[in-house]
Amino acid sequence: MPAVTFMSCRRSRSASRTAAACGCGGRPERCGSGPIRACSTPMPRSSASLSAAPGPTFARRCIVTSCCRGKRARWSETASRRVDRHAGITGRIKRSCRISCIERATSSPTTPAASWVCGANAIAGSTITSGSTCRPASMPEPVCRNRCRHWPVDPIAISPQTHYELYHDWRKALAFCRALPDASPPMPVTFHMFWRQRVGGVWRRVRPFGRKQALPMKAFFATQDLSRCSLTLWSDEDLSANEWIRPFAEHLTFRLYRPDVEARGTPLEAMPAIYRQQDRRVWRDGDLFRALVLHNYGGVYVDMDMVLLRSLGALLSQEFVYQWENYDGAYNGALMHLWKGSDFARELIHGIIEIRPGDSNWGRANFRRAFDRGVRITVFPSSFFDTEWQADLHFEPFKKTPGSAALYDGAFAWHWHNRWDQPIQAGSKFQRLEARTDQKLIQMGFTA
Repeated sequence: MPAVTFMSCRRSRSASRTAAACGCGGRPERCGSGPIRACSTPMPRSSASLSAAPGPTFARRCIVTSCCRGKRARWSETASRRVDRHAGITGRIKRSCRISCIERATSSPTTPAASWVCGANAIAGSTITSGSTCRPASMPEPVCRNRCRHWPVDPIAISPQTHYELYHDWRKALAFCRALPDASPPMPVTFHMFWRQRVGGVWRRVRPFGRKQALPMKAFFATQDLSRCSLTLWSDEDLSANEWIRPFAEHLTFRLYRPDVEARGTPLEAMPAIYRQQDRRVWRDGDLFRALVLHNYGGVYVDMDMVLLRSLGALLSQEFVYQWENYDGAYNGALMHLWKGSDFARELIHGIIEIRPGDSNWGRANFRRAFDRGVRITVFPSSFFDTEWQADLHFEPFKKTPGSAALYDGAFAWHWHNRWDQPIQAGSKFQRLEARTDQKLIQMGFTA
C-alpha cells in the first residue's frame, strides 16, 4: 500500500511555476465535504501523463479533509481564501486545521478515480463513525461515465418574481428543464441519503431497508456522473450487509448517524434536548439531519422517497431548495444543495434552536425563516423535482393507473411522498421506474 502524504494547500511560488511549466491543471475543485480547496499536486492535462502515473492503472484522486470531526474551526471563525496566481489555484484554509484538503483535478470526464479519505470523509465500502483515521479507499473503475458534458455551468437565474410561469405551469417548467444540458457537476459533489432503521415513539419499531428504499440509491448510480459524484448513505444502524445494498456497497460510503457527533462545533452542541429529537415519521430528526450534514459537509441531500431521473449537474453551480407545490413563499428541502458552512446552512442551524419542534417546523418553517431574514438561495419550481404536485395531485405511485405511464420528460426527479406500507403493483409508476433503472444499471455493469 503506498504511503499517504499530507501536503499543505500553501504552495511555494517555485512549486507553482514548476507545476505550470509541466502543463499541470491547477483547476479549483470542490471536495466531497464542500468548500473550495487548493489543488496542491494537480493532475497533468495529457492522457499520456496519466498513464505514466504510479500506482493503479487508472488515475488516482487524492482527498485529504481539512477538518477532522470534533476538531473543526470554532463557529465564529471564518476561512481565509488564498490565490496562487501562477497555477490558478484558489485555496480555502481554516485556521484550526492541521492539514488541508487536496484534490487532484481529473483531466477528462472519463477519468475514473480511487479516493483517499480521512476525518470527515468516509471509507468507500465500509461503515465508519466520525473521527476515523486516514486510509485509502479503493474504488473500482466506473463502468459508465453517464456521458455528461464537462463545461462551466452558470447559475440558473430564475425566481418566482422573474419567471412566474415556471412556478405555476408545470408544462412550461418541464420545457425549461428539457432545454438544460445533461452537464456534469462543475466540481466533485457528495450526495447524502438518510434512512433511520428504528423510528421514534414508544415502541421504536424497525423499518428495514428494502425494495422501496433501494430505488433512490440505485437511481443515483444510474443517472449521475460517477467520476464527480459520490453517495454517502447514513443510518442509525450498519447497513453494509443489507441484501438490497450489497451490489453497490463498494461504490458508496456508509456512515452511522450520531447527532451528538454531528452537532459538535455548532450552537447545537450543548443542546441535547434538541439534537436528540425524534418522531415516528422521521420528519423532525430528518430535518435536523439535513441541516447538520449539509452544514458540516455540504453537498446534495436527497430524501429516501425521491428518485433521480437525470443528472443534477446543470443545477449544482448554486445552492437551492424548491418551491412547496405552487405556493409562493413556501419551500421544500426533499432535494436540496448547500455549500459546506454556508450562510444558509448556518441559518438553518440557528432556526432549529429558535423554532419549536413540530411536524414540519424544522423544514418548511425553517426555510421560510431563513428567507425572511434575508439569507436567500435559489428556489427552483417544484415541477423540476416533483411534477405531480401540480400535474396530478392525487396520483398513486404504487398502483397501476392511467397516469402510471407519465414520466414527465425533462424532470430531474420523481417524489412519491412516503406511503412506505403500500404494496407495489405491477405496472405502477414505481415499478416502471424501477425496471428502467435496473436496465440502465445492468448496461453499466452493475448487478441490479
